[in-house]
Amino acid sequence: WYYFRHPADPHMIVRHAKDHSLGPPMSSLAQLMLLNPIARKYMIKTVLSKIAKLTLNGGLRADLAHLGLWLHIHSMWAWNLTGEQIYKRMPKEFWQEFMDEIQKEYPGMFVMAETYEAQAEKTQRPWTGRAGRLQEFGIVTYAKNIYDFLREGNIGKLRWYVNMFADRKYLQNTVNFTENHDEVPALDGFGSIAKAMAAALITMILPGHVLIPLRQILGMRRSQDAVMEMKNPDAGIYEYRYPALPEADQEVLKAFESLLPIMTQPLFRETYPQSAKLITPNEQNLNGLFPVVYHHKSGDALVVVNYSDHEETVVADISRADYSTDDTSEVKQRYSTEVNMYYSLGVHLAIENTIVSINLPAYGYGIVIFPKTQVNVRASSGISLAAQGLVLRYNFVR
Repeated sequence: WYYFRHPADPHMIVRHAKDHSLGPPMSSLAQLMLLNPIARKYMIKTVLSKIAKLTLNGGLRADLAHLGLWLHIHSMWAWNLTGEQIYKRMPKEFWQEFMDEIQKEYPGMFVMAETYEAQAEKTQRPWTGRAGRLQEFGIVTYAKNIYDFLREGNIGKLRWYVNMFADRKYLQNTVNFTENHDEVPALDGFGSIAKAMAAALITMILPGHVLIPLRQILGMRRSQDAVMEMKNPDAGIYEYRYPALPEADQEVLKAFESLLPIMTQPLFRETYPQSAKLITPNEQNLNGLFPVVYHHKSGDALVVVNYSDHEETVVADISRADYSTDDTSEVKQRYSTEVNMYYSLGVHLAIENTIVSINLPAYGYGIVIFPKTQVNVRASSGISLAAQGLVLRYNFVR
């Protein structure tokens, strides 16, 4: 239950990992005894070097990263030692040593960590718990709270969490997602393409980083004949292959082909999204609406997602679409004559000066960009690979 004897050497005992003191041992995982300097050296020198080579210094995701923190090691594996004894054996946090090595040998390498909180109050305030501790070392952490809000359909709570409650610096160092190795494929989890794409767009407009696996872009679902050990795709026993582009889900693929080139622009990635102040509806009747505004040297943008199963109508003034801006004259003078609009099927969008009116069907979305300088975007069909990663070349309808 807690350990097993190595089949080739019965004198060698392998301890199962545990996520927290009240949880069961994880039968498929062994605990690394990081109090041992040999174990730390192996992970920091040998394993990290191999990862850097495989990814061309790109980066890594650390599974269950909180298992390497002092606090976890003390409470789970070294409870009989004093803090002084632990610090003597492990003078630095493992992740501090790990990130120091990255800064020295592999600068620019991206590290994200999966982490779950052990205490209920820390789950609501992860920046005060394990996630916050990992971020202190320069690691970005999974935003599991936000995923849960989206799966629950609780957009009111999500708006409150992002706009009023959560620590801003923490949000900027999180990874938002609607599918990962621990969760079911997005199309299975959210039930429809429209809802899955609306949720994906919300992750793109939130502060922080965005994780979108290739299998999500291709619209892959869980195989019907899969024998599942857990809920996630990686814990299933089944054979699958990535489909060729013509075999992928074309509706999902085209949606990502449109959204990714837009949402990766500096306008959206270099600014902190603000809660949009709408003319209608008022802030007490937003229901499933998630409206945000961006102000950047290249332009201003309004993005509205209707994350509900009924129609909604929104009217906003882009020149004062956040609660911190009252003076509209300067903003209006900086707009160019062309306005770029992108929206999902069934959306009706109209603009007069800086007033935007959007009628959104269930799980519909609209994106309106007011450039301050003209930006030309070349479009071509198909997908190509570039040296620095996946680049989507796309066609879209304005």
